Amino acid sequence: MGSEATTFILDVSPSMINMGYTEQAFAYLEYVLFMKAKKQRKTDWISCFLANCAETRNNHETDNVFELLPFTAPISSSRIIEALRELQRVIDQDVKQQTRVNSMVQSLLVSSVSMRDEFKKRKIRKQIMVFTDDLNGLDMTDEELRTLEQEMDCRIVLVICGVKEEESKTLGNTTWEKCIEIIPGSVQTTMTQLLQEITTPIPATVKPVRVFQGSLRLGAPIADAKDVKQEHDSISIKVEGYPATKAVSSLNRRVVAKADDGRYEPVKSIIEYEAIDHISDDEGDNDADQHGDHHDTPTVSVARDSVKKAYRYGSAYVVLPQAIESERIYHTTPGLDIRGFVGRDDIPRHFLNSESTFIVPSTRDGTRADSFALAALVDSMIRLDKLAIARYVQKCDSEVQMCVLCPLLVSKKRKSSGDTSSYMHALVLSRLPFAEDERVSDYPKLRNSASDGTPQTTEIDALMSDFIDSRDLGQGPKTTWCSTPLYQSLNSTAEATDPTLPIPMEGITDTPRECDVSAVPAIGIHRQQQILIEYMHQRIVRGSENFEMPDLPAVYKCLLNPSHDSDKDSTKRLQELLAIKINTSKSSSVDAMDEQQEDDEQFDIPSLESLLARGRA
Repeated sequence: MGSEATTFILDVSPSMINMGYTEQAFAYLEYVLFMKAKKQRKTDWISCFLANCAETRNNHETDNVFELLPFTAPISSSRIIEALRELQRVIDQDVKQQTRVNSMVQSLLVSSVSMRDEFKKRKIRKQIMVFTDDLNGLDMTDEELRTLEQEMDCRIVLVICGVKEEESKTLGNTTWEKCIEIIPGSVQTTMTQLLQEITTPIPATVKPVRVFQGSLRLGAPIADAKDVKQEHDSISIKVEGYPATKAVSSLNRRVVAKADDGRYEPVKSIIEYEAIDHISDDEGDNDADQHGDHHDTPTVSVARDSVKKAYRYGSAYVVLPQAIESERIYHTTPGLDIRGFVGRDDIPRHFLNSESTFIVPSTRDGTRADSFALAALVDSMIRLDKLAIARYVQKCDSEVQMCVLCPLLVSKKRKSSGDTSSYMHALVLSRLPFAEDERVSDYPKLRNSASDGTPQTTEIDALMSDFIDSRDLGQGPKTTWCSTPLYQSLNSTAEATDPTLPIPMEGITDTPRECDVSAVPAIGIHRQQQILIEYMHQRIVRGSENFEMPDLPAVYKCLLNPSHDSDKDSTKRLQELLAIKINTSKSSSVDAMDEQQEDDEQFDIPSLESLLARGRA
């Protein structure tokens, strides 16, 4: 993501203020500014001008053009609050004066000149976003529009406020529409679409990030992993891996402390090491036995240089000498070795023990031969209904994992010259459980036991199947075990350039937005973000003493509270067969400690001397 400069031009004419369009633009501007303050990008510049304003403030001394915010990057929350309060003051003053002026052309020229003076010949993506309800407010002739096209080196995003589509057709080809058609890259949208973008944001497209690069080998010995030469009895395909999922991080939080002067300063974290003083602890135990009281365990501060890394060996901890520290590492090289194939039904889904990773032909040092070889392997696995078991090493000296490879077909939007296939071939990698995973998790057996097939088990399976079907979230996209329309090809995703501004993409209309059940956004994070912005708006920008909680968007309400058509009698019968009961006891950390202590008191624990005597005997 390169450098970017955005200038907002807000029309504060009496018609915009009286019809409430200025308040809508205020809400959108507030959302965008706080989002940019959250990201804190040093190359994301932003400025704001007020057109048709009764006041004048700009470097070029142009009448009725008010520079609300000069170019700033990164912008802080305090600067945003200051600018929004000043904007509200100007709007309130214009409401009283009701002065009608037309300075939209001057505002457009001043913003363009300011952008040119600020960045000069720097390579930066520039755009001007204009909010207005007067499509004929740009008083320019066709010749002046052509001159404007030559002078401006940025695109224009025109936001139409309050003008319906039927009314815009009756107005004909307005001056603003001519300007949008002439200047390259310019677009127009409506205020309704912008408000929809900030209330129900679309989940962003996950950009591919390479996490693996190596060779996919079949038939080659593992002991000779560095030798990737092609042999007659083995094949080697250059591939790379991309994660199929992306973790959504929570909102950033900073720990601050209030100073004496009322300002909040960040708290510095200092790591200190302590050790238990056993000598003082033994003396304290003797004193406690004599006086019958308890004391805290004494600790001694330890310097950071005195702390060494120890390894668990049985019930003790061992510190390895520096001479043999290097021998602890199991040296491995990145690679993916197929060890065999199994039927698709022989690997239950609960054995897929990690996030998925896409394995595709290498785009760096791969050739067409690698693409053809991987495509042939994927087609063969699909035709034979097989999955591959592979040994996977992600990077140098990383752990060895046993994984399963599932074939995948992804539709292509564009075909290269000479390419006859309409699908992109890939493999989906997922980790299989190890012994360490089985210690902390419970995995069903691969084979059914002899007790299966009883009438009670059959009834439980039927009731559970009906219960799961009643929790269906709706009809999703048409998918098969090896293809789904939810994924895009790597090239189309890499070439996509999502705008940093929340504006509707091409093909999106004013119809209510529907969220796909297979692509549900992180509702909790969106809700936190919505409440924080609304809190800043009500309590800080507006100065209100009370805070009214905003409503959750209807799209998210439907996702959080789906309608289920389940039979209560069958659910009650399933509860009886599985012996499921409601736990009414209140658990806490204190209760858990007391419970452990009570369990110890139930047994007659022998003393240390008696245990030693048993050992000698």
